[in-house]
Amino acid sequence: MASNKKKDNAEEFISFFKERVYFYQKELGLQSYRIDILPQIKENTQASIYDGDTDMQRSNRRVTIAYSVEFIHDKDTTLDAVDLSAFHEVCELMLVDLRRFAEKSCSEVIIDREVHKIIRTLENVLWEKLRSKNA
Repeated sequence: MASNKKKDNAEEFISFFKERVYFYQKELGLQSYRIDILPQIKENTQASIYDGDTDMQRSNRRVTIAYSVEFIHDKDTTLDAVDLSAFHEVCELMLVDLRRFAEKSCSEVIIDREVHKIIRTLENVLWEKLRSKNA
């Protein structure tokens, strides 16, 4: 299972990230979404989720989860960090409809803060249990 092991190469971590995203997608019952996983060049982040700019993309339940090239190539990145990042982005997916609904009446800063409170709780309570399930 995931560990504090540091990578031998970036490809190993990219493959592991993809594997874990799809594992958490199944475990959290989000198979109705089609997830594309792509690299992104974005500083100060590990990964991001994009749910589409159009109602058509959203109604098709197609999202992109993008991992940070900088994060994957960082010599201090561990498999645990990659695994937690995958879990975090799938939790974001779980809350994407709630986020869209809230956007109609709240600022993005407030929504982001509240969504991340929920995700941090899930990380603290659920991540350890799920990650050891697929050893």
